[in-house]
Amino acid sequence: MSSVAGRDSAIGPERLSATSASETATQGHLPFLTKLVLISLLIPAYFSIGSLAMSPSRLLFLFIVPILLINLFRGKYGRMVAADYLLLGFAGWMTLAMLANHTPGVAIEYTGSRTIVLLGGYLTARATIRSKESFIALIRFLALLVLITLPFATHEVITSEPLISEWLAKIPGIRSNGDINHDPRLGLWRAQVVFAHPIHYGIFCSLAFSLVYVGLAEQMGWLRRSVLTGLSGMACFFSVSSGPVIAVGAQLGLIAWGIILRANPHRWVILWSSGIVCYIIAELASGRSAIYAIVTQISFNPQTAFSRRILFNYGVDQMGRTPLFGIGYKPMPLPAWMAGSVDNFWLFLGVRVGIPALL
Repeated sequence: MSSVAGRDSAIGPERLSATSASETATQGHLPFLTKLVLISLLIPAYFSIGSLAMSPSRLLFLFIVPILLINLFRGKYGRMVAADYLLLGFAGWMTLAMLANHTPGVAIEYTGSRTIVLLGGYLTARATIRSKESFIALIRFLALLVLITLPFATHEVITSEPLISEWLAKIPGIRSNGDINHDPRLGLWRAQVVFAHPIHYGIFCSLAFSLVYVGLAEQMGWLRRSVLTGLSGMACFFSVSSGPVIAVGAQLGLIAWGIILRANPHRWVILWSSGIVCYIIAELASGRSAIYAIVTQISFNPQTAFSRRILFNYGVDQMGRTPLFGIGYKPMPLPAWMAGSVDNFWLFLGVRVGIPALL
C-alpha cells in the first residue's frame, strides 16, 4: 500500500493518468489522489492568499485541475464522452451568464472559483475511478469517512458543539464554519460536523447508505453490510434534516422492494406503475399538489415545506422572466418575510445562470 501511495503521490501529468489509476485499482486500492481530494473536502478550514479566499480543497484543485484537464484532452482517460462536453459547456454558459449580469471582474472571480471546484471533483473521478475495483474501493473509503465523523456527530447532537470547526478556528489565520445552532428537533441538536450546514452533512452521509449495502454485496457478508449501512443512516439522521433523511428512507424502501420481489423480473415496472397510480390518487384526493401534501406530512418542520413551495413558485416565475442568463448575484424578488437563501440546487442554478446552464 505504501508503494502505491508513494507512486501516486507525485502529482504530475503522468501520475494523474489513467494508467497509474488502473494499476492501483487492480490491486483493490483507492488511488492516493482520490483520497487526498475527499479528505481535503472534509477539512473546514478557510484562509486567504492575497484577495483570494481559499480552502484545502480549492488550493489542491488549483494545482491539479490544469493537469487533469490537459490529460483529458489528450485522451489519457479514454475518449471524451458526452458528460465531459456537457460539464465544460455548463462552465462556459455560467461564465456568459455572469458576464451578462455583472462586470468582468466579478464574473471571472465567481465563475473561476466555482469552475475550479466543479472540475476538480469531476476530473479526479474521471481520472481515477475507472473500474469496478476502484469504485468498490471508493465506497469503502466513503463509508470509512462517514464512520470517522459519527462520534463527532453524536457529540454535537447532544451538546450542539461542532468540535472540529471549533478546534480549527483556534488556529491563527484560519477561519472555519460557524455553528448553525438551529432550534433542536426531536430533542436533538442538528449535527453539521465539518460542513457549513446540517443539510450538507446529512447529504454526505446519505451517499454511503445504499452504496455500502448494494455496492459491497460481493465483498461483505449481510450482517457486516447491514451494520455499516445502519451506522450511515444513523449519521444521516443526526443532521435532523428532512431532505437527507427522506432520501435515506427512499433508498431503504427501494432496497427492501428489491429484496422482497427479487424473484420477480418485473418488480421495477410494478413499482413505477403503482407509484404513478398512487400519485394520481393522492393528487385528486388532496385538492393540492400531491408532492407538497406528502412532503408537508413527512417533514420535521411543516413550515419549511410551506416556505420551499413558495420559493419554488417564485423561482420558476423568475426563470420565466430571465430564461437565458438568469439574474446572477442580483436578489430574487421574494416576500419581505422570506430570507434570500435558496436550498434547491437545481432551482438555484436556473435562477442564477439561466435555463441552458440548468439543462
